[in-house]
Amino acid sequence: ANPDGPLIPLREPRKIWGVELTADWRIDQQWGVGGVLTWLDGIRKTDTGDTRRIGSREVPPVLVTGYVDYKPFPWWRNTLQLNYRGSRAPFGDNTDFEEGRVDGLLLVNVSAGFDVGSGELQIGAQNLFNTAYTSIPAEASNSGFLWLPEQGTRVTVSYSVKW
Repeated sequence: ANPDGPLIPLREPRKIWGVELTADWRIDQQWGVGGVLTWLDGIRKTDTGDTRRIGSREVPPVLVTGYVDYKPFPWWRNTLQLNYRGSRAPFGDNTDFEEGRVDGLLLVNVSAGFDVGSGELQIGAQNLFNTAYTSIPAEASNSGFLWLPEQGTRVTVSYSVKW
């Protein structure tokens, strides 16, 4: 019985651990590279006292972001960013509602910034190759009605003023 009342869900005990690594290197005045690697895993105790891995809805697959910056001139900056999401199947071929697998994918983003007047003009494209994918929780849930696609290619133009 829940001492906080019947409408407050109880969570089974869980342990989550992981590693996050960040690297940034300015090679010279024009070039820079860097990235982030994130890996998590975890276990939970079920109602029967068994220990099981935590599903992908709560613990994502390995995530890697890498970028390259290039500044051909002090007033012009470019960035190429790669976002990789690994696949994860914490329970093998089990496709229970809350424990589905997540497929890997690669997204590419590009942007350019230009000093114009007293501000910066930025032009960018996210999901450059219009990769079709769903969010990690939706894909891990393995239920067709949650498989709403994430945003395709998005082009943005902005101008910001510095004062």
